[in-house]
Amino acid sequence: MTRLQVSVLGTLDIQVGTFDRFSFPSAKGKDLFGHLAVNAGSRISREKLAELFWGDATDKRARANLRQALTRLRQAIPDTVRHHLKADTGSVYFDDSGLETDIFDFNRLLEEGTIE
Repeated sequence: MTRLQVSVLGTLDIQVGTFDRFSFPSAKGKDLFGHLAVNAGSRISREKLAELFWGDATDKRARANLRQALTRLRQAIPDTVRHHLKADTGSVYFDDSGLETDIFDFNRLLEEGTIE
């Protein structure tokens, strides 16, 4: 399985495997990916994501924007990562298998009380 490393503390950076980095189709797409990665393993309702990222739009427009952002995101991310992004009729989530994030490490160290 290809390792996916996501850094969210500071500037969002995604690395697949050893060298492969990729860019996002839009700032919202990048933010959406980061939000899903930070909440990996948790299903987030489409309604909540639409409100969070497009709260100033009508519900119908916000949901359409979310659908479009997810489509563009799937097209932009490498094949080796695409299987991590999951969606169904009511929710979207990021599969956390093979995922490493700096925020997971940070939270683990906080829980351990490790000063490093």
